[in-house]
Amino acid sequence: MADLLKGLGATDATAGTLGGTVERNAVNPRSRPLYLVQCDLDVSMVAEVTVNGSGPYAAAGHRTVPGAVGLWLTAAQLAAAGLRDPEERAREQRDTLARMGPDGLFGPAAPEPGGKGKQPDRADGREPASASGSGGTGTTRDAAPGTALPGHAGTLPVGFGLIDELPDFVPLLNRLRAAVDDRSLADDLLPRRRLDDTFDNVQRLLRVLDRDGATGLLAGAMDGGVPVELLRNSSTPGRRATPYWAVFHVRRTGPGTVVGPSAGDREMEYATVAAAQSAQGHQESRTDGLAGGLTGGARSEDGAVGQADGTAGPLAGRTESTGRSRNSRTQTGLRAIVGDAPSARVSIPVRAELELRSAGGRLATVGFDASLVHRTLEKDLAALARMSPVPQERAPGQYPAVAAGAHEASPGGLSAWRAAGATLPLEAQADGFRGAPQVRALIGGAMADAHADTGFRRPGNAAYYAHREAVSTEWLQAALPLLVAGGAELPPVHASGVEGQDIDCSLHARLLDGRLLGESEEMTFETVAQSTAEDGRPAGVEHRQAGRRGRAGGLGGGAGPVRVDQSGMTNTPGAFGAEGGPTGTAGHAAGTVPLQKPKETSALVQFTLEFRAVARVRHRHTQRLRGPAAVGVRDGVLVTPVVIRMPASQARPFADG
Repeated sequence: MADLLKGLGATDATAGTLGGTVERNAVNPRSRPLYLVQCDLDVSMVAEVTVNGSGPYAAAGHRTVPGAVGLWLTAAQLAAAGLRDPEERAREQRDTLARMGPDGLFGPAAPEPGGKGKQPDRADGREPASASGSGGTGTTRDAAPGTALPGHAGTLPVGFGLIDELPDFVPLLNRLRAAVDDRSLADDLLPRRRLDDTFDNVQRLLRVLDRDGATGLLAGAMDGGVPVELLRNSSTPGRRATPYWAVFHVRRTGPGTVVGPSAGDREMEYATVAAAQSAQGHQESRTDGLAGGLTGGARSEDGAVGQADGTAGPLAGRTESTGRSRNSRTQTGLRAIVGDAPSARVSIPVRAELELRSAGGRLATVGFDASLVHRTLEKDLAALARMSPVPQERAPGQYPAVAAGAHEASPGGLSAWRAAGATLPLEAQADGFRGAPQVRALIGGAMADAHADTGFRRPGNAAYYAHREAVSTEWLQAALPLLVAGGAELPPVHASGVEGQDIDCSLHARLLDGRLLGESEEMTFETVAQSTAEDGRPAGVEHRQAGRRGRAGGLGGGAGPVRVDQSGMTNTPGAFGAEGGPTGTAGHAAGTVPLQKPKETSALVQFTLEFRAVARVRHRHTQRLRGPAAVGVRDGVLVTPVVIRMPASQARPFADG
């Protein structure tokens, strides 16, 4: 008996991800000193452990390491810690000696020949100011009388500036745990012990609620909320559990009020960065083999049981496989940097909420009222006070929604649609964004027009999460100039099944009704040097190729009694052999992100923002019978206008509205 084995295989894989970040950085000016402070390190640790199924047992430890850490602090941080800088101590010593007078420590000073004692020199080398207060050029200028600053409208997003004060959102976790009526569900999704948190639900939720996470995701929390999926084991083996997720909201409850000027002790940086990553892989394999065997046996006299029966034979084969992959990353973004400029602290009333949801709806909601303090430029406040609503003729809901035809999805149709809007320079940045839920609903409508499966738009589906996480508030704000210039492709999503649907979506934007709100401070526009405005900068690319060749050989066989009334031997045959061969890999990678840093007076321009979503659905197995892919196109205007920061020289054409 001989068997010839032959196999061929090929695999193609593609993957894509989108990401956006909004960063608020505070930088100590170069003209202001930093102070090195030596501190003790105080370390606390708590551990949980189970032993042979018993427990859990908890243990805590604490240790202080004297003088183990050195920190650089600003003057404000030093004062907040209750410490004094060396210059302040020196000034106090000089003031103390001056108050003691010439008879203080060393007795009366010897008179000079002119009969007048010598006045002590100032430590800074300057002459003391006259008692009358009149001085020349060395006198301090009087501060200019303050002007009343407008507030911050309650419908606007929180844009350029720093978050000086933020409420503590961590207590929302315990409140939500107590508000869930089903105690077993609360214990499974939000366990109190770390060892019971199999899926890290509590840890992932705390990364959103703590100060660092809440500050970085504040834009998304104030624009529809930040979802965190909570996992739970299914009660039925082999069946997917019901999806649950917690949503963190920060809702504005009123306009912001100016509480006073800021200390002006920090430079402000506002960075918006959008990145797209893609990966393509191709692999081919080939297998050849030959197996031979010889079977023999002897039958007993009664014919019931065979004796000395067995099989044996050689095995030989070879395998070849090659694979290649390509990973690339494109990036676009801008960092606006302002130095010493007049700024104000704005108190914004908010309501923080944390809700638990499932596919069936809302299960529990907890929240509290608080306020955050936003440090922003005074000129920005004055400019934003001149904003006006979206024009009545463009406002959403004024006319019945009409889906655009499939011909509008062609490259020519998209170019003509974008040409009706304004163009932006590379040094352009959205000053906040509001409307991500509306954009996601627009994409869902385009998918429905293309007859996509409803599972793509239902929570619990991987495609639903892929699009929801990709089209975030942070990404929309950072990628808006790119969407206006040429649009962007969203990560492809797929569904298995009899037909198997593949959905490709793209998102485009245009700016209408441009109107100059006013000029702001001089800024450094640190932007990525893109090759074209229609695409991001190729920040990195990596190619890899691998090949493998192998040979295998061995012997196989077995022996045992064979019963007539049963098929096969009662003992399992065994085999042994060896396999080996060479493997080779090669790869190379390159990438660069050059930056341009022009410095110019900035300006704020208001626009009406309109999006167009295009969806294409292909049926993987039956597309040849169906014809062209189904296309869905939807247009939508955001309710809230968008404000774009750009150089003042580029904003002057919008001065006439």
